[in-house]
Amino acid sequence: MNKILLLRIALSQFVFVFLFINTLSAQDVHFTQFYHSPSNLNPALTGVFHGDERFIVNYRNQWANVPVDYTTFAGAYDGRINPKFLGKKTIGVGAQFYYDQAGDSNLFNTKLVGSAAYIHHLNERNALSGGLGLGFSFRGYSSDNLNYNSQFDGEIFNENLASGEDDLLDTSTKFFLDVSLGVNWHHNKKKYTRSTLDAGVALFHLNRPAVNLYNGDKEKLDGRFNLFIDGTQQLHRRFDVRGRGLAQFKGPESELLLGLAGRFFLEPHRSKFLAIQLGIAYRIFDEGDAWAPSIEFQYKSWTLGFSYDLNVSEFQAATNKNGGPELALIYRTAKAKTLDAKNCKIF
Repeated sequence: MNKILLLRIALSQFVFVFLFINTLSAQDVHFTQFYHSPSNLNPALTGVFHGDERFIVNYRNQWANVPVDYTTFAGAYDGRINPKFLGKKTIGVGAQFYYDQAGDSNLFNTKLVGSAAYIHHLNERNALSGGLGLGFSFRGYSSDNLNYNSQFDGEIFNENLASGEDDLLDTSTKFFLDVSLGVNWHHNKKKYTRSTLDAGVALFHLNRPAVNLYNGDKEKLDGRFNLFIDGTQQLHRRFDVRGRGLAQFKGPESELLLGLAGRFFLEPHRSKFLAIQLGIAYRIFDEGDAWAPSIEFQYKSWTLGFSYDLNVSEFQAATNKNGGPELALIYRTAKAKTLDAKNCKIF
């Protein structure tokens, strides 16, 4: 019995060290439905949508079958303003909140981000935007649920014994500033159609903040660079094909995510949208990582998306092929506008 207990304590010790040595510089907030988390994709997408205001909620639970699972929640708002000093130019403004938690130590990252984008309408079909994101992150952990092999006295586990870990840790919390930049091109193929295309590049963690909680050399957060494309082609009054791609690079790691979907409209009129969409995506890290089927419903100003990752990498031995569910809920507002052909914009 004592050997089993010792093994469990040693495993907890390993998980603890793994989290602090690796997780701190590893996963950013991460969504399979990246196109439903635009501020996390590119700050230049702030305010780039059809409508006036947009509210988004995202939830993801990753690797629930293993000890070090991730739970991620995000909420975002963005809209557009037209300051008088800019004439007819447009500014997108937004705010986002992220919360990420993992493992028995409840290692968490809370982040509040403000973003702004300058949107330049090149013509009635094209717009170019540049965006800036300024985030404030609070990262930390709780040791309440952690056990250590130093607390095993040779016969039993004694939680009153010193863990011996205090000398390794500098603090249990960390606050840091995070800066991001991005550029996006938006294209409408034709007036009064749903055919659109967005393509952009973004760089996150420009200031490379120090994020380590343990003593020693500063562990700086690697910059994350991404390229993405998101396109919709209207094939029929009631049917669209949608294709998406995302390539991300962070330190020695890289990710490629490709997706394809078909959207069928039961009611295609813009003010009465009623549609259902079925899609499939594939994520590649090294040789392969996960398939992600998805379903999406759109009703007027509301969109609800659900996807589920099916792990196919070597890690499937631990996950039983389950990567995790993900939900996205979007609500857009649109105010009635007087038609002015001279000042027609694509959104």
